[in-house]
Amino acid sequence: MTDPDEYIRPIVEADEFLHVSEGADDWRENFWLCFFDHALGIRGVVYSGVQPRLNQGFAMLAVFQHDDPLMVFHHVVAGTECDAATGRVGPIRFDCREPLGRWRITAEGDGVKADLQWTAMHSAYDWCWGHETRYRHFEQPGRVEGRLEIGGQRMEIQGWGQRDRGWGHRDPDAIRSCWSSRVFFDDGSTQHASYLHLAGAEFLFGYVLDANGSQLIDQLDLDIAYAYAGGPPLLTELRAHSGGATVANQQVRLTNVLPQYSVAHGRETQQFFTFSEFVGAGPRTVGQMDHWWTEPRDVPTKTTVKGNSGLWVNG
Repeated sequence: MTDPDEYIRPIVEADEFLHVSEGADDWRENFWLCFFDHALGIRGVVYSGVQPRLNQGFAMLAVFQHDDPLMVFHHVVAGTECDAATGRVGPIRFDCREPLGRWRITAEGDGVKADLQWTAMHSAYDWCWGHETRYRHFEQPGRVEGRLEIGGQRMEIQGWGQRDRGWGHRDPDAIRSCWSSRVFFDDGSTQHASYLHLAGAEFLFGYVLDANGSQLIDQLDLDIAYAYAGGPPLLTELRAHSGGATVANQQVRLTNVLPQYSVAHGRETQQFFTFSEFVGAGPRTVGQMDHWWTEPRDVPTKTTVKGNSGLWVNG
């Protein structure tokens, strides 16, 4: 994307589908879902990304039941097994049934068969970071139901999930570090908070949805203790505020982690996909949390960031 207006215009239904048939070499189309069935203790993440000009894609599926991994795989997939227009990468497919409303996510292979439907609970949330990263990204909470078959074990899933959709160049030099969480407490209460340190600025995105409606987080305080230098966050003290009121005061404790390491443009990148327990004054549950950094490493320990940079999508 070279047109500056592409970074600030509202998200539209067409953005759920392929944006370009041919972009720069580092162009990517990403699809993501994290999902939870708290009654069964199931937590999972499905991800597919396509890089059309590089003729390759990346597929990841991880499912845990409580602390036990039931299935973990991540593959680089040849372009012949990818279709950016449908979100298919190898064994995983993201199929839009209703833009900003309903998606079907399927996976088959490596001893797993999954057929999940995600249905929106609320409008999407746009990360307005595009002018720094040459990339657009939005997230949306919803309900998830369907079926999982892993190693002969069959489970009927009834729960919640957060999906995201991203496209663009994702300039690796722009993102210095990120801490991002998604947690569903019950059918009417969910929370998302992200702190990004970019090359030239800090960004905050976040919201709380509960019986009082939706509130954008306008101040986020994080105090992070890492498992080791540059490693995943072992324990995080999180305090979120909206309009002067504290809307979240939690300890976030690591339970499961999937590390991913890469080198691009001569710079090292470390990313951790985690599930972590959120404990506070309200309900106690497990949510999904990402943390990543790019060299030169600038990993936050204590930080306060103000000024929500996101927008709700009118979709």
